[in-house]
Amino acid sequence: MKHGRLSAIVFGFVLPGFLFTQGGYSDPLESHKISYAENDQGLYVAKVQLHTPEELKELFDRAESFLDTNQSYLGSSPIEVVLHGPEVRVFQRKNYQQYKMLVDQAARLDAYKIIDVRICEVWMSVDNVQHSELPPFVDTVPNGPEYQEELIEKGYSLF
Repeated sequence: MKHGRLSAIVFGFVLPGFLFTQGGYSDPLESHKISYAENDQGLYVAKVQLHTPEELKELFDRAESFLDTNQSYLGSSPIEVVLHGPEVRVFQRKNYQQYKMLVDQAARLDAYKIIDVRICEVWMSVDNVQHSELPPFVDTVPNGPEYQEELIEKGYSLF
């Protein structure tokens, strides 16, 4: 195993788990459990907890159904989907065939301005993912968790 890959495992999975169990890590979004129906400004940020393709599918399906039941949502800000974990691999070009339906659904929702997918550059660097490996509709942010916290401070509710 390469040294860089081992570091990615330690810093990407082991260290956060250790900090969480030791009480040194708290999820800044955990204290903001707000129902998406309560935000009258139309500002939402998705909370991704499990970091799995299945969770992304549920989130994207929910965004589609949210649009179907809330016609007034048309024209408001897209739901910010900020990814900073292994679910990012869904969007890598090398995995497109495996996750084609999910990536295509995200692209369609992005095209209609229902969601805006952003990926954490810190996670990308730790896991050695290059921006060129991602589809053109995906944007990046320097630090995913910090960006989510900023959005919540600006009045975004969890979706």
